[in-house]
Parts: sequence; structure tokens; C-alpha cells
Amino acid sequence: GSPAVYEELRAHFGSMLRPSEGRITSRFGWRIHPIFGTREFHTGIDIANRSGTPVLAVEDGIVRFAGWKGGYGRLIIVAHPNGLETGYAHLSAILVTVGQQVAKGQVVGRMGTTGWSTGPHLFFEVRRNGIALDPTFFLEGATGA
Repeated sequence: GSPAVYEELRAHFGSMLRPSEGRITSRFGWRIHPIFGTREFHTGIDIANRSGTPVLAVEDGIVRFAGWKGGYGRLIIVAHPNGLETGYAHLSAILVTVGQQVAKGQVVGRMGTTGWSTGPHLFFEVRRNGIALDPTFFLEGATGA
């Protein structure tokens, strides 16, 4: 994404809450897929911790998807203003339903290893109008978990 898009969104959202406790084990960008061994673009970040670690909504929004989606395993997608969506994947548990309003900091799920996963972690994604953006841009100086 262009720096102007990031600046506009940061002006609107400020820093997002960190979606979960843990260590970032894979960043946004090109990488070798840990399961398939192919070069691919990683459209989010992986945060590793124990299975069951709480996963938080990073901003207020409305749940657009909550269920199983292929390689993502158990997935939640939250819609926010300005065309922004956040995705939370590989969950062991989903604690929200489609159409539900969620508040920044609300526990929406639990970290797991469902779908294409090599161990317990959260795949966290930020998209605007369907285009993946680097989540670390929004999490710099993030408060919370």
C-alpha cells in the first residue's frame, strides 16, 4: 500500500490495540510457506503463544464473518469504518457471531492451530477495500495485550 493510505488510516484510527499477547514469528511480505515450501506473499502477521490465549478486537466494529474458512481454520473478520477489515485466523474458539457489534479490547476468540498451521498462533490481517496492508504499521506503539 502507499504511505498516504497508511497515514490517512492512522490519522483515523491512531494505534490499534495489539490483538494478542505473544511473539511475532512471521511478518507481512514475501516468505517461504512453512507447510508448502513455496514462495508466497504473507498478507498479515503471525503472533505465536499458547493455545487458548485470548484474541482481542483491535478496534470497534461489526463481525462480518465467524466460522471455518479453509486454510485459515476458524476465522473472524471484523468490519470497521473507512473500508477497513481485520482478520483473526487459526483460532481454537470463536466467541462472537456474525452481525455482532464488538468493542476495542473485547475478547473475540482464542488462539489455536486450526487450518494450515504448524503450531498455536494468531494470523492477524488488516485489509482496506480488499487490499492487504502491513498490520505492524498500525500496531507500532500499540497498547493492550
